[in-house]
Formats: sequence, structure tokens, C-alpha cells
Amino acid sequence: MNFKRPCWLTLFISLALMPLGYGGAKATPAVFHFFHIHYDKLGPQDLIDLGFALMFMAGFYVAIISAIWCLFSVAFSILRSEKMKKILYDKS
Repeated sequence: MNFKRPCWLTLFISLALMPLGYGGAKATPAVFHFFHIHYDKLGPQDLIDLGFALMFMAGFYVAIISAIWCLFSVAFSILRSEKMKKILYDKS
């Protein structure tokens, strides 16, 4: 199987975005506390959390779409393979 195709690259990048977004959202309050930046109502911590949440959601939805894309790509490559053509056309 060739993992250099764009569908696999998209899948692996989106799978990496999910834990980065989740971990970043969980680590943001600790980083702000470490630097003694106090939490204000609708402050910069909320914007950073929102950015990490959007990163997680984008990674999640792109992973679903690219997984479907990869499955169809694998199915079509199996159907187009020489081995499958030999099985189908050598029956006669």
C-alpha cells in the first residue's frame, strides 16, 4: 500500500491535529497560571481555548472525510489491480 498519496497524508495530519487540539486546550489554563496571567471574563485564555477547540474539531471532521476518501481509494485500486483483472477475465 502506498502511503504517499494525498488521502493518507491528509488522514495522518488530521489525526495529529486532534490530540494537539485537545492537549492544547487542557494545557492552556496551566500555562496561564504558570505565567501568573489571571483569568478574566472573555480574555485571551478563552480565545486560545477556542482556537484549540477549532483545531480539534477540524481534525476530527477532516479525519472522517479523509478516512472515507482513503477507503474508496483502496477499494478502487484493488478493483483496478492486475490481479483482480486476471481473476475476472481468465474464467473463460
